[in-house]
Amino acid sequence: IARGTAVLALKADRLPKEVDSLEPLSSAIGLPGRIDHALRAMASARPTVLIVDQLDALCDLLDLHTERLSVLLDLLERLADCAGLRVLLSCRAFDFGHDVRFRRLVAEEVLLELPSEDAVVRALGERAQELMQLAPRLRELLRVPQALDVFLSLREHQPGASTFES
Repeated sequence: IARGTAVLALKADRLPKEVDSLEPLSSAIGLPGRIDHALRAMASARPTVLIVDQLDALCDLLDLHTERLSVLLDLLERLADCAGLRVLLSCRAFDFGHDVRFRRLVAEEVLLELPSEDAVVRALGERAQELMQLAPRLRELLRVPQALDVFLSLREHQPGASTFES
């Protein structure tokens, strides 16, 4: 961004359920025209990045009644030949491997490792002491960002509760 790169970021799980084609997708994110046309125009003027987060929330196992994932994959296919545009997608490995619609993608897969326990401790700062009092198996589970977020949220809403009650 600091070097003049244009960025459009979408949280797939926040798209309205009514998104069933590119026109409603474009309207949902406030564009006056179609998203594929806007991205091509931006990419012709300067380097552009499209980020689509949480595609896994739209997979067959979780999103049975909408076309949002198909619309996003259609968008990616339409933009596959767009010079100056880079695309970054996030999706859990399980969903990526089990929803057949992802087979349409021609992409480089990058697997992210869980943060180390030391990294979690550093990120928690003064709250890390609480983490270190937990059983080793629970500390291992809390390396998963979603599990850590839920744990901290519960602790925030029930500060006096013991670990096992929350």
